[in-house]
Amino acid sequence: MFFKLSHQPMTLLQPLFWLSIGMILLVILVTDLKKMIIPNGAVILLTGLTLIYRMILVVLGIMQSADWWSSLLATLVTGGIFLGLWLLTKGRGLGFGDVKLVIPLGLLLGWPRILVALQLAFLMGAVVGIMLVVLGKHSLKKPIPFGPFLILGTVISLVWGYGISAWYLALMGF
Repeated sequence: MFFKLSHQPMTLLQPLFWLSIGMILLVILVTDLKKMIIPNGAVILLTGLTLIYRMILVVLGIMQSADWWSSLLATLVTGGIFLGLWLLTKGRGLGFGDVKLVIPLGLLLGWPRILVALQLAFLMGAVVGIMLVVLGKHSLKKPIPFGPFLILGTVISLVWGYGISAWYLALMGF
């Protein structure tokens, strides 16, 4: 579970951290829906808060250093994949704001929950996109903001990510 109150000073810091993260994600979601941009300031704040929070957890012995490195690996792999997609599509298939957004999301979720979040985001984005085109509300040439799907996938993965990945691995016979 991602939200488990622990000893001092985390009983105060942890709820403040998650409240701040929720507010920043909400700002990003609404801004991307309304203006098709992901604000740099929000991404920088999200990244900074997550880095500081993770470091505090490691220093206090609440988080193992292996989990810290796992989060960094998730960030590098995810950021690299999204940067590759952005370069491959020359920015038409994915906005650079999405590339920047997955950096703090990788730090926040770590491995393997970032994979769950991304799979859910791509699946939900595809379903909504197809429905909008079929219903005549959208054309194939008009972009759809992807940030809200990344955020929704992240929230689902924060709550149920480990369970979903365990279910999926069991389904695949692992």
